[in-house]
Amino acid sequence: MDQEFTFLDEKQRERLSRLMAFHLRHDATIERTPEGFVSVQKLAEVIRRKINWVKPQHIREVAIFDTKGRYELDRQLIRARYGHSIEVKLDYPEADVDVLYYAVAPEAVKQATTEGLKPLARRMVHLSPTVERALEAGKVRTENPVVLAVDVRRAREMGIKILKASDRVYLAPEIPPQCVRILESQGAN
Repeated sequence: MDQEFTFLDEKQRERLSRLMAFHLRHDATIERTPEGFVSVQKLAEVIRRKINWVKPQHIREVAIFDTKGRYELDRQLIRARYGHSIEVKLDYPEADVDVLYYAVAPEAVKQATTEGLKPLARRMVHLSPTVERALEAGKVRTENPVVLAVDVRRAREMGIKILKASDRVYLAPEIPPQCVRILESQGAN
């Protein structure tokens, strides 16, 4: 059986990871636990409709070697740690930091500071632990993101529960405008 195992190349890993993320985060037709876990075997079967060579071991390989911490394995189950547009019950620990960061396009700064941060296509607002991570996330959507600082302590006092999904991503249902400020020094540019 070991003879059948082959490591994925970068292109294969990227393509498979994108499909895994889509199905685990957005595909409401896949049977899952309330916490969002899906059978690795079932996920492989679903993805095999698009990539015929996919086996459960490939799903596990992508999850194990993913540098962004997008996936969580639990024996024969897998889930996306963040990015969901479907309802899942996340059981992560609460954030134990005082400040997190969020990047927006320059034209969205005023709205973010007056209305707060709200999830757009996702169910939760995704916050970053560092300015650099926020800039990295922001550059996916805009060339010159502006980094906002989120006062986690104040949000907590206001009853907002912020969860630590991974070392790279924290999640909140929303962030009130009183907890958002423009970061004076934008750090890494």
